[in-house]
Amino acid sequence: MFYNENGYKKVVIIIDRHQMRLLKIIKEKEIVTYNELISILGWTRYMIKKYISVINKQFTEEQIDLKINYESRIGIYLTGEDIDVVFNSNQGLDIFLDDDRQLEFISILINSNGYITIQEIADKMFLSRSSVENLLKETRTILQKNGLEVIGTKNGIKIDIDEMDKRKLISKIVNSFKSKIVASQSTKNKFKMSIKFSSDAKQFIDMATLDKVADVLNEFIHITNLYLTDYEFNSLAIHLSISIERIIKEFKVKEVKSTSALEKNTIRLKQLIEKEFGIVVPYYEQEFMNIHITTIQQNPYNKSHYKEDVMDIESEGLSYFTELTQGLVKDISADSILIHDLSIHLRSAVNRLKNNLAIRNPYLVQIKTNFIEAFEYSKKFVSEIEKIFKISFDEDEIAYVAIHIQSFFERIQRRKNVEAYIVCSSGFGTSKLLEQRLNSLFGNQIKIIGTVGIREIDEIEILNKLVITTVPMTNTHGNIVYVSPLLLEKDIENINNKISAFNVDDNSFIELLSESTFYHSEDTLATRDDVMNMMIDELVSHQYVEAEIRESIFNREKMSSTALGDFAMPHGDYQYVKRSSISIYINKNGVEWGEESVKIIFMFLLSKELKPKLNDIYSFFNKVISSERTLQLLIQADTYQEFIKVLQNEVY
Repeated sequence: MFYNENGYKKVVIIIDRHQMRLLKIIKEKEIVTYNELISILGWTRYMIKKYISVINKQFTEEQIDLKINYESRIGIYLTGEDIDVVFNSNQGLDIFLDDDRQLEFISILINSNGYITIQEIADKMFLSRSSVENLLKETRTILQKNGLEVIGTKNGIKIDIDEMDKRKLISKIVNSFKSKIVASQSTKNKFKMSIKFSSDAKQFIDMATLDKVADVLNEFIHITNLYLTDYEFNSLAIHLSISIERIIKEFKVKEVKSTSALEKNTIRLKQLIEKEFGIVVPYYEQEFMNIHITTIQQNPYNKSHYKEDVMDIESEGLSYFTELTQGLVKDISADSILIHDLSIHLRSAVNRLKNNLAIRNPYLVQIKTNFIEAFEYSKKFVSEIEKIFKISFDEDEIAYVAIHIQSFFERIQRRKNVEAYIVCSSGFGTSKLLEQRLNSLFGNQIKIIGTVGIREIDEIEILNKLVITTVPMTNTHGNIVYVSPLLLEKDIENINNKISAFNVDDNSFIELLSESTFYHSEDTLATRDDVMNMMIDELVSHQYVEAEIRESIFNREKMSSTALGDFAMPHGDYQYVKRSSISIYINKNGVEWGEESVKIIFMFLLSKELKPKLNDIYSFFNKVISSERTLQLLIQADTYQEFIKVLQNEVY
């Protein structure tokens, strides 16, 4: 049985990077002409029309409410309600290589048994020698950033890695492409799992092999009754597909003797694979499969059934991780639920990382954007784990930890009762039904202080009160929510959103802003280090922070970039903060920030005393960065006064 902790997704759509690039431009510009697209993309009009046709066809087939439209003398634009569904489904993964020729070039090198000449590559790619030589320079630079070298002799060139590392490289590239787990109902009314990849991945993994592997795993799941989380299914399927293809192509890994026993389920899976693909699985591959299976058997859904098949994790492993977790989360007064859940997750994560089992988190960008406090705390938490086990957590793994931390934050968040008026003109029975439903659904969150008619509302002070009305109304306070007397699902969602807004102290964020820490520049050569050093110098001189904050901020950036799209949010340790502040730097021309260019920088420097307000601060900030309109308006602000006005008009 397959278990997805996020639930089955009704809508799944995977778009390749070219189509996504086209969609992003149309979304950002709202209306764009063919000539503008030709200029930006360097494509022909025919190519653009073809991509639009393909995308629209896919939207129709997937029942996505989104369409690219073209009107003569107006231009190209988007219509439909599912724009967020599409962009969220295709967000969060960095493409390892962003050029078709680079993809093909790397694929040729990986699939060459030894050295290959420039001319042989040119013939395979139908390119000139000079084009291949230029391509080699580009690709060599990209590989070097990932710790890999292309070496050359009179016999040709090759990537300087063994077969095992080649497989890891393939896995890294494949995992960088967008993918989704899809649940479809079979003829026997059982859910069958498969993986959908963007077309970019076909250079490195055979889709037919992947589909067959998914079928084998579905049969394996049915036979063993194991629960697989989505990333376990995805990780195992990709690993097996790569291994099977390399075995078929006779690329061999050097055998290493081992005495470790295989799990019963590993043997079952091995037999299914050998039967399906007509191959003999080498022992070293069986050992890697065994690592996956052991990890799966230890997840929270399976562990109670496999106490005898795996090491004594209850008495030794879990108790150790529980004690370790308790010590590391003392500073947030963690509850027993967090300690238990995080200990189990941590044990599996350490096991994965020790065995070089990479996983991707499809919600990485959303987690980094929406759960900022939890993600930053998780980085600090895993840094201690890294020291103990001599391993390294990437952002995908950290994001999974952040989910547990965020759950804890939401459990302990004290929600004040919001006072509410009901405005109903449909009669006593209707208003009573509405009041009863509100009490049933929101009894611990709102306090109904009265039911009034539309004519009475002017006589009541409704500022800082929630007004739930069955009569359409407008006001400037944003505290009115229009609902059906029957309180439908959409109404419940809208009320929840309003309650959340009442529980956030927006002033906590605004109070940390100051004209003295607001910077505006049009420097076309600005770099990350230049800007951060300037901001830190100013903060030190104005007695906001101690000089040691500089090293703290730069070290945080080394761990992982704080840039997300058009904005970045560098920050440092609270111990060096004298006065809490959020400094703002705006540059419409963009600031070089690693591989990205950002236009607005929020430098968070918060003291320990501000801990009780952190949720309000980050909740407000999340509202700011979640709105593309708000972010772009802030980037256009030339003065501090304009910046504050945008926040007051758009976010409050």
